[in-house]
Amino acid sequence: MGEMIEGLKERFTPLMLGAVFKGVDLKARLDPGFRKNVYIDTGRGTEPWNAKILFRTRDNKVCRHVVFEGGRVRTGRGPVEGPDVSFVFRDMKAMKNMVFSSPESSMDMLLRNDLVFEGNMAVVTRLSYILERITGKKAGQAPQIQKIGRGGSPR
Repeated sequence: MGEMIEGLKERFTPLMLGAVFKGVDLKARLDPGFRKNVYIDTGRGTEPWNAKILFRTRDNKVCRHVVFEGGRVRTGRGPVEGPDVSFVFRDMKAMKNMVFSSPESSMDMLLRNDLVFEGNMAVVTRLSYILERITGKKAGQAPQIQKIGRGGSPR
């Protein structure tokens, strides 16, 4: 049963990837607080953040793109002309691991050579920031520190 579920996850990974970015677009259109994440501060005001991002396997059997343009997000199958960054996965299993795992696992994927970035790392950082916002995580949030009283027990 476990193998069947893993096989289904792998098969639906490209669809899930597209759904995540459709969710980003929808949230940016409906939530003014979130919308600011797809804009950049130029020092003279804000303007839409424009980026082309490609997700593909090394053998190019699976290829999806995401385009941030004019304050909107669109996603589709296949390559996109002139991507700012490409996420290149060893295989479909590695892509599935990124979609269905915790953000921290990306570092492990890089170290195992399951994932390689090609292009502008600033785009990778901005994309990571936006995805953290859509999932509700607060980047850089300090861990909760408990005060310890006498005797070593928390107060």
